[in-house]
Amino acid sequence: SRSSFKNQLEESIELWEESHEWLINSEASLELHSSELKRKFDSLEVYRKGYLGIVEQTLENKGQTSFEELYSYESAYLPLMNRIVGLYAENSSSKTQFLRILEFVILAFALLLLGVEARWIFKPLLEDLKAAFAQRERDANELKDKNADLEKAIHAAEDASKAKSAFLANM
Repeated sequence: SRSSFKNQLEESIELWEESHEWLINSEASLELHSSELKRKFDSLEVYRKGYLGIVEQTLENKGQTSFEELYSYESAYLPLMNRIVGLYAENSSSKTQFLRILEFVILAFALLLLGVEARWIFKPLLEDLKAAFAQRERDANELKDKNADLEKAIHAAEDASKAKSAFLANM
């Protein structure tokens, strides 16, 4: 029905306008500051307004829709929009390449930092741990030697005590 067609056309035009405004406004937020992009949008504006004018006349029932005129605006608009989309693709591709390089630089810096940490922090720490374990081993060996000397002294004292007891028993 005509009212259904009219509603669909209104929704399509509204979406088209929102998309167009987003593309224009996102140029700054996406940091695509391209003078060529600005010129393309400026040259596109004549065809966009003409196309919208015909659609609005159709929606307001102000005469017969001129499909030839609509097609002429559309055939001029679409190649320009394709070039704009191509510029967005080029800009985003170059930004993606820059981000990849930046990511690589950050990764290299992080690896370098890890190497410096390994050399200046972990290596001395490891050497300190090795020295502490070696000292512990020396202390343990010294303790074993002292225990062995003590056991010898205990046996000598026990033997002396037995000898004294035997001497006193013989007296």
